[in-house]
Amino acid sequence: MKIFLSRPNIGEEEIKAVTEVLKTDQLALGPKAELFEKLFASLTNTKYAVAVNSGTSGLHLAVRALDIKDGDEVITTPFSFIASANCMLFEKAIPVFVDVEEETYGMNPDLIEAAITPRTKAILPVHVFGQCCKMDEIEKIAKKHNLKIIEDACESPLATHNNRQAGSFGDCSVFAFYPNKQMTTGEGGMITTNDEALYNLFLSLRNQGRGNSLEWLTHTRLGYNYRISEISAAIGVEQTKKLPRFIEEKRELANKYNFVLGNINGLTTPITGKSNTHSWFVYSVR
Repeated sequence: MKIFLSRPNIGEEEIKAVTEVLKTDQLALGPKAELFEKLFASLTNTKYAVAVNSGTSGLHLAVRALDIKDGDEVITTPFSFIASANCMLFEKAIPVFVDVEEETYGMNPDLIEAAITPRTKAILPVHVFGQCCKMDEIEKIAKKHNLKIIEDACESPLATHNNRQAGSFGDCSVFAFYPNKQMTTGEGGMITTNDEALYNLFLSLRNQGRGNSLEWLTHTRLGYNYRISEISAAIGVEQTKKLPRFIEEKRELANKYNFVLGNINGLTTPITGKSNTHSWFVYSVR
């Protein structure tokens, strides 16, 4: 018997949506991408969302938009996928690692201030495995030291901390939609923010640095081809509608695993922080 570690949950709605796109003449920067962004912003209780072609691209644009550059330091955690640090290295910035909390694997706020130097520009907390870091404490530290916050929520859509959604903290946040995530677009990502200026900058940077007019061959800054396709966005629209149900099903399964595995000596099941709700990217035991 073959048991998959993860598999995408694709239904007839996604297949129909992709087929509809393929019958149109617009396969990029079209109405599906705009609808996807609108739905996801609403779901995460943020003002703006910008769809990109991967979570890694989203993290890179976040670093770039916040003017983090050569020699700047960003405090983050080594307990994450490599993209959480690579996004800084793309701009020749320096990742400074602090350890995580043993129970939740989130960045330990008690270790952050000791890692701050005159070159520190931002904090990049990573919501690992489906639950948020202690963002209230991290926000206080960032405010005290005038630091930016990039929230890596790639593994934690719809997770909450003190009743606030992942994606609604800090200056901007990034989600990823690879096929093993809670929802997928095949390849894709999303940046969320409540800052209109950052939002407009993200729109430009993901599209080769074009200005707000989007006129052909009018480029106002160095940018990238980080656009999401209409095909991926069409999948994203349908997956966003289903995401609350997907996560509720994961929570039910996690409760069953806890019941079965919770009393086995020598085995530690996942611990959900007391101020958190979990969205269960993975169920990890140790």
